[in-house]
Amino acid sequence: MQTAESKDAILEKAKVEEKAYNWVEAVKLYEQVAESFLGKKSIETTMETYIILGHAYSRAARITEATEEYKGQHENAIKAYTKVMDLFKQVKNKAKYHIELIIK
Repeated sequence: MQTAESKDAILEKAKVEEKAYNWVEAVKLYEQVAESFLGKKSIETTMETYIILGHAYSRAARITEATEEYKGQHENAIKAYTKVMDLFKQVKNKAKYHIELIIK
């Protein structure tokens, strides 16, 4: 079980990998945290993590040379974004949160 501190540390490592364009490594780190947030963190925090995960999957697909891996990364991005849509249905103040997402 991950503590809040270890989750924060993993998120920081993922951001470092992202800035270094190490998308595959960033995906692995974001995956660790995203699943653990389900039902435990606020819906908004969980959604934001899945949005970042989807973005990282999409970027990882761009750097792969194998067709099957490319397709797999895009399919995973779609799954992450679908999870965001499912979570968004649970958000009470959709208009407020939608505007916050656009600003970020």
